[in-house]
Amino acid sequence: MHWHHAELLARRYPKVVVEPDVLYVDADPVITSAGTAAGIDACLHLVRKEQGPEVANAIARRMVVPPHRDGGQAQYIERPLPLRGATRWARCWCGWRSTSTRRSPSNSSPPAP
Repeated sequence: MHWHHAELLARRYPKVVVEPDVLYVDADPVITSAGTAAGIDACLHLVRKEQGPEVANAIARRMVVPPHRDGGQAQYIERPLPLRGATRWARCWCGWRSTSTRRSPSNSSPPAP
């Protein structure tokens, strides 16, 4: 079940222990994850557990994902994003050309080609 629905799961099934802030839980024989990327982490955990770290690491390398993220790791960390300079960075990253006129937030779309 996706982490976004953890509160609903806990309400519907009060006897179930819901850990909403972790990537995945291995409560053998059941493994659950917080979402898609955490599902990949849980699968690699299962491969590591059943086939060993060499096999899990080879799979992770081929998928270009971290070889191991601990299941108890926080799946989301609230972190404020800087506002100043973010627009300039986004323009550079997206390949936008700067113009001589400044755009206000209400007119922040990239210039027409």
